[in-house]
This record gives sequence, C-alpha cells and structure tokens, in this order.
Amino acid sequence: MFPIIFASIMGRLMYQIARWKLERGVSLGTLEQLMGSRTLGSTVLTQFELRAFNALSLTLLVAWIFSPLGGQSLLRLLELRSHPVDSSITYYDVEFPTNLAEENTNNSVGDSTYVTALLTPDLIRKDTMDVWGNVKIPFLESYGVPNDSKWQNITRGQNLEYSALVGIPIANISTGNSTFAIESSYVHLECTQPKKAGTAVSYVIATYETLFNETGINATKEQWPANGTWNGFQQNSSQGKGNWNLALDRFVDEMWSSADNQLGPLLVNQTKIKAKPANLFFQGRFIVATDPDRGDIVKSKCKVFQKYVQSKIECSRISPETRQNCSVVAQQPSKKKHLPGSISHLSFPLIFEKISLNLPQAAGDSKSRSDLSLNYIKYSSAFEAITGGTVGLESIAAKVFSLRLSQLINSYLLANQIPMDNLMAGNGNLRANSSAHETATAKIYDLAQFYYVPRFWAAISYISCVVLLVSGTLSVVFAHLAIGPEVLGFASTVIRDSRYMDLHPDIGRMNGVDIAFVLKDERVRYGYTHLTRRQRPLVGVGRQEEIRLIKPNPRGESDAEM
Repeated sequence: MFPIIFASIMGRLMYQIARWKLERGVSLGTLEQLMGSRTLGSTVLTQFELRAFNALSLTLLVAWIFSPLGGQSLLRLLELRSHPVDSSITYYDVEFPTNLAEENTNNSVGDSTYVTALLTPDLIRKDTMDVWGNVKIPFLESYGVPNDSKWQNITRGQNLEYSALVGIPIANISTGNSTFAIESSYVHLECTQPKKAGTAVSYVIATYETLFNETGINATKEQWPANGTWNGFQQNSSQGKGNWNLALDRFVDEMWSSADNQLGPLLVNQTKIKAKPANLFFQGRFIVATDPDRGDIVKSKCKVFQKYVQSKIECSRISPETRQNCSVVAQQPSKKKHLPGSISHLSFPLIFEKISLNLPQAAGDSKSRSDLSLNYIKYSSAFEAITGGTVGLESIAAKVFSLRLSQLINSYLLANQIPMDNLMAGNGNLRANSSAHETATAKIYDLAQFYYVPRFWAAISYISCVVLLVSGTLSVVFAHLAIGPEVLGFASTVIRDSRYMDLHPDIGRMNGVDIAFVLKDERVRYGYTHLTRRQRPLVGVGRQEEIRLIKPNPRGESDAEM
C-alpha cells in the first residue's frame, strides 16, 4: 500500500513543480524530466532516454528510491525473535577417574554397553546422538585442521567420523533452543597400513615381534611395565578368549598412577614434562575360508595421542516430556591446561591392563569366525559386523583403520567409565557421583517469540514517511503558486492548441481535465489537413470528419509536413 500512496503523492508533486516552472520559463529537457518522473520506473527510464545525468536526475532518483524502501521498511518494521536467557547444563566429565582403574571391577555392564553400541543400526551410528540420547563427539581430525586454534564449523550433511559409538551424557536441557560448549577428550591413533604377518594354527595368535606378558600387566613396584617392551595380554580363542591382541610399549611412571588418581590430574600443573607418544601394537586373527582351523594374522603399529577438544553443541527441545535433540556444530582444540597429548588414557597401566584383557573378549568368544569388533573395523556396519568374518584388514587404508580402532577403544573406555544410570539418564538429570559432573553456561532461546523493532528499518520507515509528508506539503504549495490552468500531460491540450479546430475562447483558460470533460464526445484524428503550395500535405489534429488518414509512401514513410 505504501508504494501506491507514495507514487500518488510524489507523482503529483512532480506535476505541480513542472506546471509552476512552465509558467516561469523552463527548458524543455527539464520539463520532460519532471513530467517523465511520475513513477519510479518512468523516472529511471526518462533519465536514460533523455541522457540527462545531472543534479536533477540524482535528486529525482534519490526521492523515488524511498518508494520501495518505505514499503519494505513497513513490512520489516516488526520481527519475531526468540528470547535468549542464560542457563546451566550438566555433562559428564570424561577426565574423571574410570572404573577400569579399580581392582576386581565387574566389567560385565561395560561390556554389554560396548556390544550394544557396536550393534547399533547404521542410521543411529551415523546420527549425532547415540542410542541412549547422549551427544557423540566427532574426531576433529576427520573434517577439520587439528592445529587450528579457531572454531571450525561443521556443516550439515558433512561426512563425520565420531570419536566413539557412545556419547557424553548431558542433562538439564531446557525447553527451546540451547547453545553451549563442553570440554572432552579422546584417544587418537595414527596407525600403519595393516599387513598380513603369517598364519596361526588351532586358534592361537602367534606373537610375532611381540613380547606379550601372558600373565597380564602387574602394576606393582616389583613388576612395573618397562618402557620400550610390549606389554599386554596374549589372547587365545581356543581358551575362550578373543581373536586379537593389543600391547603398549610406554607407560607413565608408577608415582603418577593409582586408582584414586588414575588420569594424573596433578600432572596438569607440572611443567617441562617431556614424553614420547606410546606405540600400540595390534594383532588380529582372521579365519581362512578353506580351513576354519587356520587364521591369517594381520598386524599394525599405532602412535597413541590424547586429543583435548572443546565442542560447541546446539540442542532443541519442544517440551520437558520430549527427548532433546543435540548435535556438535563446531569444535576447536581445548584452551585449558591438560596433560601432554603424548600421555593418553592408555598410558596408565591399571587402565590398559583392563583394555588389553577385556576389550578383545567383550564381543564374546568366536572360534569359527572373526568377532564383532574386528568386523566393525572392516565394515563399520552393524549388519556386516554380524554376518562378516572371512575377510582380513589388509585392504583397509591406514587412516580408516586408525579411526575405527580409535572408535572401539574410546567406546570401551566410555562404556566402562560412565555409570549406567548416567548413560541412560537421557533427558533427565545425571545421578551418582556429582564430582564427575561439569557445568557449562548455555544460551537458551525460548520457543516463545516476541516482537522486535530493527533500528535500521525503523530509520528507513521514518525517513520515507518524512519524504512522503514533505512531498505532499510541497505539492500543495506549488499548486497554489501556479496560476495558470493544469494543461501538462492531458490529451485535451492537443485539441486546445490545434489550429485546425475552432473552440470557444473560454476553453483556453480551462484545466486539461475540464476540457476533456467538456469535449469527451468529440471525435478527433491526427492526419492530413490540407496541401501546401508545393502540394505537400500538412498534418495536424482536428475533427475526424475534417482530417484524412495518413497513408505511407512506397518506402513505408509519411511524406507529410507539419
């Protein structure tokens, strides 16, 4: 509506200015500029047609630009915005000491959780949350630049690899849209290409290059694992154990490792700590299709790092009764103080002892086929993990093998670290040990919206209305300043000024619209009037019965004279 009103008032102003200037004398170009600027479109076209690029052109264009701007400003004068408020959310701190560090720990619950995550359908496995509704943390290395200290955004549909199949529990998510950041870490492996290293007989995995301590890692002062030698449990599927081995060659000093202080938080405040990354040795046995009693041995060596990241998370929740929907939208390396990246969760013997012993057996005994964990590394699919079993890992790229083995280790760590009532808290509150919980400030955008007036569009609306008001006022002023009749822009003006029509003397003092009203039934024509002395026809406007039709010459042009 605003552009229509604006065009009516501004167009009238252009007419009254042209009328006033005509009475006082004006160039034909200026008069045509004014009369041709009675709408926004005609204003632009007139300037180009007349090639008139002067101060008047600029003034006309600036004045008319407020027609669309004013209309848009009124449409955008009120916006619906969400109301942001600060709130606190609670999440599980993965740096809290794990149950794996305790002696005589029952790992059956953790093993069940691990297998459940391993058999999660592919649709959920690729989702941003695990099957229990916890947020999964992506590998920063899978999509971004690990050494970039800035936030790195995750675009929708981006191909991500998550650090674990188990997510981090987050509670106290309010209704609406929430944005917050949490701290977490994960084990990151850099492995060599898996290679075939021989064949094992009777379900025994040969030790090849390894010095496994078959009695396990004895973390005592007398038998503390020595750096530079492989330490881990020897697996033997014929004895109800797993089809693969894990061994590590470097651990923290015994003074930094205990059940109460397993992750070494005191090390955070220590300076000038130099530690080389540990090496993880992997051996896996894959059944030979032609001989179930034989298996190909595949090996790989990995450097072990602990990566600390800060993840920005967005959550939405419609009501307290519905499940929250969360996803990581950006990540950056953590800014807080942490242990050196070369010291990982696996660097603590009490933890790696349980990893080396229990992880290869977590999916159960399988004498005739590779187990679920190995098949997951090969296929990364729940269906293939169940049905596969005769294909080795030699064809897997080193990067893919590194990511998937890291996923298995991280998943097992989280499955045994996070209490089940916390893991399944889902939309509720985290329970059990409150010291394992961290809080973060969340920006909550309530789903209830309110009206907001943008300053920019409010200013444009105000200016447009002022221009409209001034235009209307000036139109009245120029209408009173002009004394003569309104003759510009009317077809009746052509009749009044025609020398081929006899009209009443009062017609010359009438406005164009009044002339049109009086002579509205008069039929007129533009055509031949009479011949000149050189027998050339003259053209003009007159009554229809007195004017002959114009006929073009053979070239399609009129040979008439005005």
